[in-house]
Amino acid sequence: MSAPSSKPAGLSVFFPAHNDSGTIASMVIRTVKTAAELTPDFEVIVVDDGSADGTADIADELAHTYPQVRAVHHPINRDYGAALQTGFRAATKELIFYTDGDAQHDPAGADGAYGQRMSAGRRSGERLQDQPRRSAAPHRHRPDLPPHRQPRCLG
Repeated sequence: MSAPSSKPAGLSVFFPAHNDSGTIASMVIRTVKTAAELTPDFEVIVVDDGSADGTADIADELAHTYPQVRAVHHPINRDYGAALQTGFRAATKELIFYTDGDAQHDPAGADGAYGQRMSAGRRSGERLQDQPRRSAAPHRHRPDLPPHRQPRCLG
């Protein structure tokens, strides 16, 4: 049995974003700073879901400015679920954290989740003991969508 590695786990953070030009830059910059304090092995991904405002251009500029940032674009809006799937597929690190690009939730919350995961010594995919399942971005009712299109929490 080998000793646990002292190397911190890699962290992927992604933001599904649709018309979030007013908030996405500050979310990404704050996340880069927070993630850098947690681990040297991180990436930040902006999934632009066919935004009609400047979100795509801002995401590209952030990716050009910060080497840890990548922008992934849907040419047309494919809805929230597709943006989540794209984000999970694009993530390459052991641990994944996501929250919406509209700044409803503070991305600095990743530090608490990351710290709990590391102190528990768990592998990716295992839930912390005595911790309820929760998402960084709670799935909420969307009055603009019919019942069969409402977001659902899987798991």
